[in-house]
Amino acid sequence: IVKGSGSIFLAGSYLVKAAIGEDIDNETLGGADTHCDLSGVTDYKCEDDAEALTTIKDLVDKMGARPTAGFSKVKAKAPARPSDDVYGHIPFDGKPFDSKLIIECLVDADSWTEYKATYGKTILCGYARIDGWAVGIVANNRKVTKNANGEMQFGGVIYSDSADKASRFVANCNQKKIPLVFLQDVTGFMVGSKSEHGGIIKDGAKMVNTVANSVVPKFTVIVGNSYGAGNYAMNGTAYDPRLILAWPNAKLAVMGGAQAAKVLLPCTDQGTSPYQGLVIPFNYRSDYHKLYFIDNKAFFSNYCLNFLMNMIYIYLRKLYGHSLRL
Repeated sequence: IVKGSGSIFLAGSYLVKAAIGEDIDNETLGGADTHCDLSGVTDYKCEDDAEALTTIKDLVDKMGARPTAGFSKVKAKAPARPSDDVYGHIPFDGKPFDSKLIIECLVDADSWTEYKATYGKTILCGYARIDGWAVGIVANNRKVTKNANGEMQFGGVIYSDSADKASRFVANCNQKKIPLVFLQDVTGFMVGSKSEHGGIIKDGAKMVNTVANSVVPKFTVIVGNSYGAGNYAMNGTAYDPRLILAWPNAKLAVMGGAQAAKVLLPCTDQGTSPYQGLVIPFNYRSDYHKLYFIDNKAFFSNYCLNFLMNMIYIYLRKLYGHSLRL
């Protein structure tokens, strides 16, 4: 949609005035800012017609070839940032950071076309090329952002708007025959009364369902956190990605260690149980990481096993041809 000239609505400003007496102009009612930032109806906001045509060309350029059922491949370009720069972008202490910096270190220069850039900002979606191959990227954004209503949204958390955005993007990639790359750094879905009343279960289930039914090749890289239902929504091992890798700082669990300690053990801040004699005293501030890393090793071993099985499958397929079925 072109800012200042494009508009979408069920009824224009004059009909709205006549029907319910509300005074509003067409741009505020259904212009580019409204539908790209607030409602999420449109996917790309352009300043003029020339930018709109360029965006359309970029999108069509990455579609898979229908007659051959293949995927788009062009001559590769080096990333805009050196790949080695990725080592300095992720804080070890879990502080917020801009996940776009990681994407810039991975994708070919000038190939990134972001989808719904001003809507559902805690998940980054966009089309790009990696080594010349067209891919759709779904990445958790760890940067603290604000939505169009001015409400703060924590990085790494999936909200209703970001879940809706991601599910639509995954569906689009399936229609266009574009492989998907997921960059996981997710702490889970947003909880609380406001999220529940806003339909987080509905939007979250839509995202999980869309990823589960995706048929294009999927690859997952666990950049940082991977907790709870967020692991599933971001194409965890349950949804059989072609390849799943975890960086050395990756943390995978049903929930964070501190949260698990608070939920499963009725502890106080002093580390003593209100149920003396029934529950072993436990100081979650200092001890939860011991439990976490014990469980994490077992959980991580499943991913290592999955990686190994994928490598075996690739080797056997090269050996026996594409007729191999496992």
